[in-house]
Amino acid sequence: MDKVINEIHRASMEIAEKTGVKYHSADAQDILRGHGIKVEDGVAYFTEDQLMDWVKKAPSAFTWYARNPDHDVQIGKGIVNPAPGYGAPLIMDADGVKRKAMMEDYISMCRIVQNNPDLSINGGVIVQPDDIPSERSALLMFYAVYLTSDKCLMTGSGDKKQMYDLMEMASIAFGGTEGLVKKPRILTIVNTNTPLQMDGRMTDTLQVFAEYGQPFAVTSGAMAGSTSPMTLAGTLAVANAEVLSAIAFAQMIREGTPLLYATQCETADMRNAAAAIGSPEGALCYRFSAEMSRYYGLPCRGGGCITDAKKLDVQAGYESMMTCLAAMESKVDLMIHGCGIMDGYACMSYEKMMVDFEIIRYAKRIAKGIPLGGEAIPMELIDEVGHGGQYLLEEHTLEYCREEPCIPRLSARGSMEPTALEDSIAQCLAEYSSPAPAAAVEPKIKSCLMDFMEQKGIERDILEKIDGWCGLGGSGRQGDDT
Repeated sequence: MDKVINEIHRASMEIAEKTGVKYHSADAQDILRGHGIKVEDGVAYFTEDQLMDWVKKAPSAFTWYARNPDHDVQIGKGIVNPAPGYGAPLIMDADGVKRKAMMEDYISMCRIVQNNPDLSINGGVIVQPDDIPSERSALLMFYAVYLTSDKCLMTGSGDKKQMYDLMEMASIAFGGTEGLVKKPRILTIVNTNTPLQMDGRMTDTLQVFAEYGQPFAVTSGAMAGSTSPMTLAGTLAVANAEVLSAIAFAQMIREGTPLLYATQCETADMRNAAAAIGSPEGALCYRFSAEMSRYYGLPCRGGGCITDAKKLDVQAGYESMMTCLAAMESKVDLMIHGCGIMDGYACMSYEKMMVDFEIIRYAKRIAKGIPLGGEAIPMELIDEVGHGGQYLLEEHTLEYCREEPCIPRLSARGSMEPTALEDSIAQCLAEYSSPAPAAAVEPKIKSCLMDFMEQKGIERDILEKIDGWCGLGGSGRQGDDT
């Protein structure tokens, strides 16, 4: 492992200095030059000393604050924090039928995540709704998840104008700009553009988030064989150079900006050049992403319950379990795509969210290991029961039967007549989809957020529909569960 990590680092340093990383933002080029980085024709060339000096300024851990302190998330402490899927434009049902995602889907999925005890992170771009304007989508989705959830919030990305507006909204929601900077509240993904580029939109997002001290996951989604070398070592070397470049750039904007290292790499299937989502190679890359992040003293994002399956089938199950376990065992700090994602990141599925919740519970139980202490080994009881006895009715069994085993919600066991999977999923969906009273928002803050969005040209009827879908009245269908 150490040999591979050292070789990837060495190669990345050579790539950063010899080939460089192209920044398409003229503003970013000026900032890099101003900090002594050689920039020619938009390409930034870093020496190893320059790159490492800036990367070391990023914190090794930070707290991500929720509206409800019970859901605050510790990043960089070896705790795996699952988050929902991200960026899918489509909804897929269990049989593989697809349709465009809508804002009502986004809100329904936010409500489901809010009511799941294994996730403390909500929002972002769980789906990309087709029925809201893209130039205001980050604002509208932030508003919706803020109304729906009191957990840690993810957001979308955008150009500088939309990102500055988003920061103003977050400042309204969380007690002003100073409080927002002091206690990071919103997190997004900043994707590199492999091979070896940073586009304008992602650079804008990075700059604004860094200015306000809000965290983000710098992520390379390199695909071995198409956007990066076919070999995983070559892919990781390219991805590492991209990610470290962006991390260094972020620290030039604001030293100490909290962020996460991520190489969410996959391989390409050479039979059709498609990304092989849910592959063993992807699982290996999550593992090495975690190792590389620790090498640089940074928190890590990676993995999830990821599959390229085209319906809810056995492929969806084994690929998702494999990639989830890889992330859990590697102790990544943030596991985006923790539930619902399918078909090469193109689709979210309500049914698969339920299956992935079960996978997360199983994976967490495996990660928990075999606890000791207390009456974990009940010596007196073992002696008392002796030879050929039974433990079923013992007090010790009653005491531990709800905390030692992971009791499934979907799986059939034993001789009992199993409930049909679709019925179990429907029951779970009904439970998770109910409105969450814990997420209640102060009316004054809600009113200020609505006023702000109206000033930015967002029509009142859109906001009222969102209120309705959140179960707060308005013209949407209050309490309607998907």
